[in-house]
Amino acid sequence: MKPFYTFTGRDGSFIVNHANQFNYTYFPLVGNGGIRSSITPSFHGDTKIDQNSFLLLPVSQEDLHASLLSRNLWFTVDNHAYPMLDLGQQPDVQTTVQGQFLSHKLEKSFSDFSVAITSFIPYDNPVVELHKVVYTNTSQTTQTMQFMTAIPIYGRSAESIRDHRHVTALLNQVHVLEDGIVNQPTMTFDERGHQRNHRAYGVFAYHQNATITHRHPVMEEFVGDGNTLLHPGALKHPDASNYDVGSRVDGYEAIGGLTFESLSVKPQESTTFIVALTIGDTLEKVRQYGAQYHTEEAFDNALKASNQTWQKELDQLQFTMRDTDYANWLKWVTIQPILRRLFGNSYLPHHDYGKGGRGWRDLWQDALTLLFLDPHGVEDMLYKNYAGVRIDGSNATIIGDTDGEFKSDRNHIVRVWMDHGVWPFLTTKLFIERSGNSDILFEKQRYFHDQHTHYTRKITPQQDDREILFTANNDIYEGTILEHILIQNLVPFYNVDSHNIMRLENADWNDGLDMAPDHGESVAFTAMYQKNMSDIADLLEALHNRGLRTITIAKEVVYLFDTLSTPVNYENVESKQALLHRYFDSVMTNVSGEQVDVEVTAVIQDLRKKADFITSLLRKQEWHEQDSLGLYNGYYDNDGMKLESLQEPVRMTLTGQVFTIMSRVATDDQIPKILAAADIYLYDKHRGGYALNNDFDEVKTNLGRMFGFAYGHKENGAVFSHMAVMFANALYQRGFVKHGRKAMMSLYEQVQDSTRSKMYPGLPEYFDIKGRGMYSYLTGSASWYLYTLVTEVFGIQGYFGDMVLQPKLSQEDWVDGKASITTLFNDRMITINYHNPDDLDYGEYTISSIQINGEEYPFDTHQNNPLIPRDKLSKSATIDGYLTR
Repeated sequence: MKPFYTFTGRDGSFIVNHANQFNYTYFPLVGNGGIRSSITPSFHGDTKIDQNSFLLLPVSQEDLHASLLSRNLWFTVDNHAYPMLDLGQQPDVQTTVQGQFLSHKLEKSFSDFSVAITSFIPYDNPVVELHKVVYTNTSQTTQTMQFMTAIPIYGRSAESIRDHRHVTALLNQVHVLEDGIVNQPTMTFDERGHQRNHRAYGVFAYHQNATITHRHPVMEEFVGDGNTLLHPGALKHPDASNYDVGSRVDGYEAIGGLTFESLSVKPQESTTFIVALTIGDTLEKVRQYGAQYHTEEAFDNALKASNQTWQKELDQLQFTMRDTDYANWLKWVTIQPILRRLFGNSYLPHHDYGKGGRGWRDLWQDALTLLFLDPHGVEDMLYKNYAGVRIDGSNATIIGDTDGEFKSDRNHIVRVWMDHGVWPFLTTKLFIERSGNSDILFEKQRYFHDQHTHYTRKITPQQDDREILFTANNDIYEGTILEHILIQNLVPFYNVDSHNIMRLENADWNDGLDMAPDHGESVAFTAMYQKNMSDIADLLEALHNRGLRTITIAKEVVYLFDTLSTPVNYENVESKQALLHRYFDSVMTNVSGEQVDVEVTAVIQDLRKKADFITSLLRKQEWHEQDSLGLYNGYYDNDGMKLESLQEPVRMTLTGQVFTIMSRVATDDQIPKILAAADIYLYDKHRGGYALNNDFDEVKTNLGRMFGFAYGHKENGAVFSHMAVMFANALYQRGFVKHGRKAMMSLYEQVQDSTRSKMYPGLPEYFDIKGRGMYSYLTGSASWYLYTLVTEVFGIQGYFGDMVLQPKLSQEDWVDGKASITTLFNDRMITINYHNPDDLDYGEYTISSIQINGEEYPFDTHQNNPLIPRDKLSKSATIDGYLTR
């Protein structure tokens, strides 16, 4: 099924005809920070800097087709008025959208004229949202046209939509300028403590020749009694709501209503207006922000520069495989981690939760892709983000807009997601593999420390607001990054419940499993922590072979390496819990500051013993099979009952299978049985592939809110792209390439099937029960999709900065016997071309020869795969790998 969008080249640009047929489709507008916006084919959406600074009214998904309080422009043509805000009352109007990085062009074709509105936020000046409005007379006669903006200026916090909406309007001071309307409220309303306001919100409009004749700053006067925003009184009686330049109106809802003088437009002639929405600290600043772009030339130059900058960023990761549509689609997947860095997890219509910023998990998973796009900044980012780790192995839950900015919980909702300790090492490991810089492990970093201790189960009096861990001598304590990693992965080993499985706490990756804090357990992430412990041991062993003999850790942390002093019986849950609480008690308020050197070989042995114990336990206790089917139980609920089973009624989760496969807990013989069960109970081609779970048909208040959701939506049985991609990654890692590709391509094919997905190109958070793509743009699935393509499908892996090639391309991936990738590797822009002239499938080929920049290279191997040392790679290199049987 062809999508409703069509790619128009090789740069990811697309066009959508009849775009107004999709009520929930929206497009992000953003520069390098600053204003963040969304826009739809009906000109809906909102504009803001942060949670407390919305220029346009905050919107959720239902507002996209219902609200009148959004951007609007009016054209009065030969005494008939036409709005650009489309609420479905224009069935005969042809609506087309063109999308680029990152600009949105809306074209509306009426019977006698057309309007094209190009919208973007300048990349390097992201304090203004710009719109170029081009009116074209498509008739055979001269038209009289008048242009008017009608953009409500909300101008305050999202908290005030329902809470004190009218009272906050009383703070408004609306200024009437020559070229615009500016609202600068006197205060920010907050009953915990009102503050002087330092935000101004402006709407400006410009035309090269025409002048503004009427300025309408007051919403109720613009609308007029007996009218609506759909038919405002200002259209018929502009003088009634007009104010002179220099006027100020206090205490009313504001609108940016600007009416230009009438223009005579000849047949096939066009005329252009520029509209600017700006947010700044002062009235003068917002006026200056808009005035910079008051001409069409200035607008076009800024648009060109922004598009080029975005393309330059995205060109650092390019794919040629399957077909050009797939390559174009991947560009939109590539920009998604960048968008999440800029938007956080908020500020788009489906993302109507939170107040900005990213979660802990997001910091580390988005970095997977940033390692391919911006490796220069990754090391500093990784280092700073480790400052969010607590000494008890948990982490700060309020993440600031900048790397390394963490805050204590201010909302009295203190939670531990038990999977959070997994992700930092996974990302750091990839950084070391690709850069060769293992020194980062031994850099020292502080710890986050607040009143929450014992995995937030206890509170200690906090003496000040420094939120930094101190020693007994009141010095800031700093431990190595390796120490941070070890604590994050060792604490969960002891934090187990009755089945000797790591406690679920307030949830793991699946936020919907949030109602089992007392006795819930996560088998899935117990397996993943096992993988981390094994991988840390492997990394330390490699470093030991390179000369590392000891590591330095805090004296208290030695508790967690029980084999170094008094070994604990790992079968005994109470003994493990007792050790953990002794550790928690020892670091409750501070640490001694004393550090000790520990033999690397002893640490390796300790980690391997723990990992081996987990593997044996899970295989024995959590594996279920029946005939040709099998699965791993993924969870225990708050009553200590096992969640999954192949007995009727069958209950299966995808998460429980993903991490047991990825961690190698699942054996090679078990994986085919898991796949057989997943294909029966979880796979739905019409919804995009593998669902998170089958229908349990029970509201399990002893496990999580997800079971209260309708089945097939969000965490309860939706096709959740993130977990589906991690399933693919796990299968690729284990050599089950055919099935891994099926999971990856099912998602792509679902997006392409616009009759179901109803979305622009990209990878959504999930597909609902009807197959619609939900929560576009801001999802960790994009990073994992690209991570899997780079490291598994194209097999571009690293070993201490050297490149290792292990492609797992399938027969369907080749284009005329070739597949290519361009990526940054160890600060080098590398293009790798794989040549497969005999059309061989995975498992049939090996790399028989390699050329670097056209010259034959006799390669060495690492684990039987070609290895290319970093010193053989120039700053810009082309590698050709030739595949034969």
